[in-house]
Amino acid sequence: MFIGEIILQRRRELQMTQKQLAEKLNVTDRTVSRWECGVNLPDVEMLKTISIVLDVEIKYFYEDVKEKEINQTEEYDYDRIKKFKIQLIVPFILISISIIMTIIVKFIILEISATLGLFSNIHHMIDYVFDSGTVNKLYILMILLIVSFIITVVSYGLYLKSSISFKYFYKEKMFKKVYIDIYKKNMILYFILFGLSICCFFI
Repeated sequence: MFIGEIILQRRRELQMTQKQLAEKLNVTDRTVSRWECGVNLPDVEMLKTISIVLDVEIKYFYEDVKEKEINQTEEYDYDRIKKFKIQLIVPFILISISIIMTIIVKFIILEISATLGLFSNIHHMIDYVFDSGTVNKLYILMILLIVSFIITVVSYGLYLKSSISFKYFYKEKMFKKVYIDIYKKNMILYFILFGLSICCFFI
């Protein structure tokens, strides 16, 4: 059965008219009629209220609903999904730049360290760094590392903003499988990159 048919059946079991149900839900009887005919569907919050008024658990409205009926009653908002993916392009690019920058800077620092001699006398290494002007290079490299870290933080902020917005959007939907799949796939990909970025800083 469709959700509208389930509402209709339960309303009749309680010997309640459409007008009576509408008054309890603070909607018009026309709205109730459109639900029961399958023209429109109540949103999740309204469905929770309906379940209270009709004295049933909310799962009562889902247990008999088949996937084909879901597809007929609610279409996924693919434009919103596309917008979400586009919003994640910038965080993905930023985190990728951060990883590349960190790897390059770490590689240059290792080359400088190898030139100075990792196991040589510490006083000799310090004297050499200041006398040769290498200290300026190290300062620049450290600044680049800090910039790389800031880029990572910014990318994480942008990712969180987009993800929270998308999650808030789809949690109001009745059927969310596609939205959740898209959210999880992008979340896993981003956190792999984020983890790689953090590893680059501390390894």
